[in-house]
Amino acid sequence: MRRFSLYIALAAVLMFAGSNAEYQGKNKFGVDVFTMDLDLAEEKRFEEVTAFYKDTVIQVLDQYMSLIPAPILILA
Repeated sequence: MRRFSLYIALAAVLMFAGSNAEYQGKNKFGVDVFTMDLDLAEEKRFEEVTAFYKDTVIQVLDQYMSLIPAPILILA
């Protein structure tokens, strides 16, 4: 359950944060690299990162939501 909460928090950050990041490719470990302008307003900083990962986050959340039994979803 803790891991699920972590993914929800990550999704919220990616979905609701904003940025003027610029995708720079991947580093030597294969991790995506972005350049962010920290002088921008907080809600603008992660817009590019959010757009880059949007489909992945939605897919992960859909998979997790499919694991939650319907009666629990109705209560929420």
